[in-house]
Order: sequence, then C-alpha cells, then structure tokens
Amino acid sequence: MEIALHRIQECVSGRLDLSHLELTELPPLLEGITELNCSFNQLTFLPALPSTLKQLVCSSNQLTSLPELPSLHILYCNTNQLTSLPPLPSSLRDLRCFTNRLTSLPQLPSTLRYINCCRNPLTTLPTLPLELLELSCVSSTLAFLPSLPANLRILNCLGNPLETVPELPSTLQDLRCKLQMYDNAFVFTRMDSFTLKRLNNMIRKDTTVWEGLSRDRCIKRCAQYKEEIMMKA
Repeated sequence: MEIALHRIQECVSGRLDLSHLELTELPPLLEGITELNCSFNQLTFLPALPSTLKQLVCSSNQLTSLPELPSLHILYCNTNQLTSLPPLPSSLRDLRCFTNRLTSLPQLPSTLRYINCCRNPLTTLPTLPLELLELSCVSSTLAFLPSLPANLRILNCLGNPLETVPELPSTLQDLRCKLQMYDNAFVFTRMDSFTLKRLNNMIRKDTTVWEGLSRDRCIKRCAQYKEEIMMKA
C-alpha cells in the first residue's frame, strides 16, 4: 500500500500505474487522474472513480462488480469474476470484458468501436452499435447474433453453438466462425467481395434447409414422446 500511496502523491501526468502490487484494495483516488492501471492485483472491489478518468484497466483481479463508471473511452475489465456490468458511458470506444461470468451485456453506446466479450456464458448480445469495427465473442453460448453493423471489419465468433449468422457486411475483412450445420469452420483473414457474396448466398440457402430439417426432427421427436406417454398411460 505504501508504494501505491507514493505513486498517487507523485502522479502529476494523470497516468497512474498501480499494477502488480499485490493490492487487496485501492487507496482513495484523486481527481485529475485520467488513466488508471490496477491490473494483476487481488482486488475484489474498486473505490469511487475520479470523474476525470478516461481509461480504466482493472484486468486480472478478483472483481465481482464495478462501481459507477465516469466518461471512459477505454475499459479493460477482463479476467475477473464479474457477473454483470454497470451502465456503460456514452463516450466508451473500446470494451474488453472477456473471461468473466457475464450472462448478458448492458446497452452498448453508439461510440463503441471494439468489443471483446469472449469466454463468458452469454446467451444473447444486445443491439450492436452502427459504427462497430471489431467484435470478438469466442467461446460463449450464443445460438444467434444480432444484426451486424455495416462497417464491421472483424468478426470472431468461434466456439459458439451458432445456428446461423446475419447478413455479413461488405466491409468484413476477417471472419472466424463455426455454424452447427457445417462440419468445418469459416476462417478468412483477407475477405474479398466475391467470397463474401458467395458466403452470404450459401448461408442463406443452407439456413433455410437446416431450419426445415430442424422442424422435421422436432415433429418426429414430439410424435415419439406422445407415443411413449400413451404406452405408459
């Protein structure tokens, strides 16, 4: 704690580094701090944050919740034990909340450009911001994705039980995706317009077939269950 207090007293640039100090709590944080890095400690909570803070890096702790967030531009809260996030500030541009226990995300601000929410038990995603450039949601429990923004460049959704994906935008350059109806994953690191168009057409066509097969399987299972119940009655 003495090292942390000393660094706070000596902080004149607005950038405060309290990482790797084995802290179990933070001392009070002063107004004027614009960037705070308190990653790789043993924190279970954070104190009230300065209203001047623009960048918060609190990854690799034991946090179960976050306090009210000021007008952040960057939030890295990955590798904690978070079960939910507070309302996100309307100024946020970069969110990295991977490797937590999140089952949902709050409403995403329109300013957001980058999202990494991998390795969370997410079942759905909220509406994605129109100006989003990168989305990574690897190893969650997503069966569907919301509509993809027209400017999206990178989409990595491997490791989900996805049944299909929405229309892929023409700006997409990097795609990593596995759908239940295909044996192999799609991995494209330099997507061209011709490949993208063929991929969209194929997914639309095969999704229709897959949905028909799913309905047929469901009808057959229901008939079998009904027959089993009648035999036991």
